[in-house]
Parts: sequence; C-alpha cells; structure tokens
Amino acid sequence: MTSGLVVPGSPLLQGLEETVVIRVKDGKADPVPVAVLAPKATEAVVRGQLHPGETVVVGPPSQLVALTAGTPLAPQASAAAAAAGR
Repeated sequence: MTSGLVVPGSPLLQGLEETVVIRVKDGKADPVPVAVLAPKATEAVVRGQLHPGETVVVGPPSQLVALTAGTPLAPQASAAAAAAGR
C-alpha cells in the first residue's frame, strides 16, 4: 500500500523540477514540495512535509502560481459548503 496523504487534485502545481502544494501556515501561503505517489482524476496521494489536518489552497493553477511564500491568505468557503448553504 502507498503511504502518503490524499489531497484534491487541483492544489497540485507541477513545475519543471518539482511539484508543490500551497499550504496555509499562519494565514500565509507556504509552498511545500511533494512527491506524487498515486495521481487520480480528482485527487492524489502525496508525500512531503504535509501533515493530516493542514489546510491546502485549492484553485486553478493560473491563480495558484501567484501565491509565493508569505502571500497573505483569507479563508474562503468551499464550493461544496457554499452549495450546501453553510
């Protein structure tokens, strides 16, 4: 069995040399290099300096690439929560 964390597929930013996920740390963007162990259509199993329960930024790559280390972030309701009226 592959050991890693499952993340949605949309937070993965694949660069020429590494793949990163943007973690939210102290209200700011924190790019974290990850190894993609098992890519799937809507999610991926990754290994890196991510821990269960940490928040990652989800969005189109065109928006995620602008989030450099230290970019302030504001929490946003997920589309599913918004659709459910939460």
